[in-house]
Amino acid sequence: MSEEKEIEEYKPSGWLYVFLFIYYSIWILQGFGAVSHYCTFGFDEFQKYGLTEWLFFPVYLIAAVYSLYAVIKTLRGDADCITALKWSLVIIFLYTGYDDTRGQIATYNIWVWSAVFFARPLFYLIFYLYLCFAKGIKRRYPKEDRRFAPSGWVWVGILMLFV
Repeated sequence: MSEEKEIEEYKPSGWLYVFLFIYYSIWILQGFGAVSHYCTFGFDEFQKYGLTEWLFFPVYLIAAVYSLYAVIKTLRGDADCITALKWSLVIIFLYTGYDDTRGQIATYNIWVWSAVFFARPLFYLIFYLYLCFAKGIKRRYPKEDRRFAPSGWVWVGILMLFV
């Protein structure tokens, strides 16, 4: 009986599951899109990269892996999961803001273009605000139980590299 109560205690809310699913799906679709793009059109674009792009490519990969790690931490119910998700969302929001491919949409309709262009940053912002203000998050992951784990320093380092 106590084991079931302990498992239920760390079970995320339904909205958190929805946000995590969409967040993870965006990353999977972006990864699949990038791989299929390079398989279709070749790797000639890599030759156009400058020093800055080559230096930040590993940072982007580390941020992607760490974002996946934040999702896994949340599903496990770790004490620093909400902190990791918040850091992940901030970094991904910054990356999305500087992503020049986000506006490359095959449409002349300004409403379709705007919806696609602003969808991801808006989702990240809503998800972040949900993590900050949702009563279910505060109840399941009280602030006094949250901690800044060593993984938090990795997030600080990645954010400094982005800035």
